[in-house]
Amino acid sequence: MEQSKLAHSMDCLPWSPLSWSVHRGLRDLLIAFSKPTVDRFRKRFAQKLQDIVHQTPEKLEARGWEPQFIRESMPDIVYSSVMAGAGDSGNAVRIVTDTALLFWDGPMSRMDETKFWRDQLESGYPDVEEPFPSQMMIALTKCFVLEWSIEFDYQIYHDFPTELLFG
Repeated sequence: MEQSKLAHSMDCLPWSPLSWSVHRGLRDLLIAFSKPTVDRFRKRFAQKLQDIVHQTPEKLEARGWEPQFIRESMPDIVYSSVMAGAGDSGNAVRIVTDTALLFWDGPMSRMDETKFWRDQLESGYPDVEEPFPSQMMIALTKCFVLEWSIEFDYQIYHDFPTELLFG
């Protein structure tokens, strides 16, 4: 019963340009619940994000990222941030979320609720084969935001113009 509520909570974390915060205890519970699954997919998730950066630099440029940064630093930052499992850099959160957005093929309104965590729970946590599902990308990205959150408005960097972040 508790696991199904936690899975539902993970699936319903909002994807929003507005900052959102979660009670520290709830955040810790959600991270503890999701960690075994995230760890199973972490390397594939990090590699997929890195591949997206390598394959679509022009789309990142269109989102306001500097071309030199995209080609020289961004692939390593996105990969190492996901592999780290935790941190406190709003810049890393912005890099990962912007990259994940390039993979999403649905309307923005469908990003607020995924079925990934509930499906994982119902099916006994099977491995997900290629192709990498976009629902999985969004669910793991939201979990990444939780892992990298700080006490207050940890997603405040999510929709800042890059000039303010790196200027």
